[in-house]
Amino acid sequence: MKHWFLTLAWVLALASTPLIGIAACGDDGATLASELFGTWDAVSVEAEGMSTSCPGEIEITDTLSVSCSTQATTFNADGTFVEVETTDELGAPFDWRSEGTWSTQGSTLMLTFTKEGPDADSLQPIDPPETQSGTWSVSGTTLTLVVESPFPPFTTVTGTLEKR
Repeated sequence: MKHWFLTLAWVLALASTPLIGIAACGDDGATLASELFGTWDAVSVEAEGMSTSCPGEIEITDTLSVSCSTQATTFNADGTFVEVETTDELGAPFDWRSEGTWSTQGSTLMLTFTKEGPDADSLQPIDPPETQSGTWSVSGTTLTLVVESPFPPFTTVTGTLEKR
């Protein structure tokens, strides 16, 4: 399964914001921004001047679209995250769970997806792990993430999430 912020991953869209609380997380300058701790629900996604509420899809070209599902991402204080995406791709709703690690460095959020599966008991390793990054900002209970698109012709995708 592709992990792409608010597929995003989650464009779980990001701009600079001061870090209120930070816990150290290694020697590479990476930290854990406490504003991100908790569970965030995907609300909307924007690309190429178009936007849609989640779940929804933006058709960029005949062969390229950006979609967001009913998705919740939990950032834990220990540097792990869990993302649960509910989709009905097969005609009936089902959940897809992804897990991994996260950190921040200034306004950059980095995610490394390490396991995925239909539920916590059926997770399989992602080999090699998939990494995503983007910029982030929090205003009140709204998280905005911005990721660079790996798919031309558009350059960025912005996702909005609300804290539970």
